[in-house]
Amino acid sequence: MRAPSDAYHKYLRADREKGKCAFPCDKHLADGKIIAVKGLGGYHLACDASNEKAVLELRGRKMRPFKPLAIMVKDIKTIKDICLAGPEEEKLLLSTVRPIVLLRKKLPLGTLIQLTLN
Repeated sequence: MRAPSDAYHKYLRADREKGKCAFPCDKHLADGKIIAVKGLGGYHLACDASNEKAVLELRGRKMRPFKPLAIMVKDIKTIKDICLAGPEEEKLLLSTVRPIVLLRKKLPLGTLIQLTLN
């Protein structure tokens, strides 16, 4: 397999700068697929948290039947729609560090997620 060309890398860079995903991950997630995202510390497996079948499959692959799973959301508004976040939590979530923050749920999520958040 040959390495991607410079033109390919420019395409990826241009999409990243526009805030677009270089690959159509959203379609795969919407279809209930599990995707692997390469991060600094390795790969992260991701699925649509509202799709119970996908969450169950992810739990099976990670061998985590009850341990809480992290959810990622696009902005603070979405966080406030589904979780209780006070000023301290909001400050942490918006900081440049972007740590994982444990929050209490506000609205019901899928049953499989709820089992671990209660």
